[in-house]
Amino acid sequence: MAVGEGVTIRLEGVKGVVNLFDVLPDHLNKKVMRQAVQKGGRIIASAIRTQMSAKFPNTTGAYKRSIGVRVRYYRDSDVMLAIVGPRRGSQYKNRASIAHLLEWGWRTARGGTLTRETRKTTAKSKITGRRGEGVTTGRVAGRHVITAAYNATRAQVDSVILSELRTGVEREVKVLNSYAR
Repeated sequence: MAVGEGVTIRLEGVKGVVNLFDVLPDHLNKKVMRQAVQKGGRIIASAIRTQMSAKFPNTTGAYKRSIGVRVRYYRDSDVMLAIVGPRRGSQYKNRASIAHLLEWGWRTARGGTLTRETRKTTAKSKITGRRGEGVTTGRVAGRHVITAAYNATRAQVDSVILSELRTGVEREVKVLNSYAR
């Protein structure tokens, strides 16, 4: 693969891709990176949907349909990441507002509201409603769908992102070479 005139580039692992980013302009680097991160996020999203089918078999499917991928780029720190999880909005029945409960579980109460640990102090703060202080009657365990899907696909996502970066950079270099002629 040639860049410009007489320059040959050979890609070997992560270092080869990273070094090749120096050749491309910034806007093309971001384009290639966004495409690679998006594809990696889609793999995690499909794994989450598969896990949901297994762990929530008798549901309407609204939570599963709400899973989406969003790529964010932070200029200050030059970081690009994929946000994978339930999307917000009425068309998704606001599953994002209850996702943390399904993932991590919750405590059940009887007779009022529960006390909770505050972040600022180690003492418990009383947060009581009109009905007074409640009594913990149990705990509903979380299903850990998103965490399990992420852990199961981590290596696959890394390899897909690397291969997408490689093919994306090669594609953009070919385009740049066609303009140079």
